[in-house]
Amino acid sequence: MADKISGEFNKLNGELLSINDNLSKLTSEVIDLLGSGIVAYTLPERKILVLNQEARRMFDAPEIEAGKSNFNVMGRVIQEDREAVSIAVRKLKYPGDITSFVFHNLKMDGSLATFKCTTKLLSFADGSRYILSSLNDITEQEAIERRIEEERMRYKAALSIGSMAFITIDLTDGMLNEPIITRYGENLTEQLGLEYPVFYDNFARKMFSSERIETNSDKIGIIRSRRKLLAAYKEGTTVIDLDYTVPEQKRKVHLIVMLHKQQQNTIASFIFYDSEK
Repeated sequence: MADKISGEFNKLNGELLSINDNLSKLTSEVIDLLGSGIVAYTLPERKILVLNQEARRMFDAPEIEAGKSNFNVMGRVIQEDREAVSIAVRKLKYPGDITSFVFHNLKMDGSLATFKCTTKLLSFADGSRYILSSLNDITEQEAIERRIEEERMRYKAALSIGSMAFITIDLTDGMLNEPIITRYGENLTEQLGLEYPVFYDNFARKMFSSERIETNSDKIGIIRSRRKLLAAYKEGTTVIDLDYTVPEQKRKVHLIVMLHKQQQNTIASFIFYDSEK
């Protein structure tokens, strides 16, 4: 009886090992077919657990035997990005914590690649920890965005010619960090009784208040609110233009607001044209 039980146990154990081996091979194949680079390594030893084909291509890495090799992922990160990467990774304190960041990687041929990385801290059943990262190559996307930004800057420069005033505000932090000086030498920030840096909503509340200006445009409600500007951009609006008058100054103004992304921030450029002075 004991021999029979032992035989059945060994048979079951062999079947489980075969199933686990098949699952392991299947998982490995699936990971290699993914379009993203997948990297996993233990902490604190930094032993590589997974480095799929796409990750090896990204890092110009050799074949690595899981669990036995180390690979210095940071070794090819350019010096200028290492501090930002370290700061992002230090946010991972507890299993389940996740962070994302962008960094530039020096390729073996001397070129630079740009990767967007999402990294998560996880733990095994025994409590040991490991890092799991998914990387996407956004080199071409960054190049396109850079060209678009250059074109946008040239467009803004062309638009600003002949304007009364021009300001740019980072809507992500929401601060106006410099005075608004018109081409006539007027300091609009002082005229409004504001000291910079000033929060956008406080600036807009005075600059575009119904007590200061008159307008028939329903777009003024968007201009008066940082939150509404961000929402408008999220919905696809990139340009807002409207006309208003400043009765006290007997001035008519045509305003163009351009909204765009710069890295991860949303930027608003305000170009004021003095229709009548």
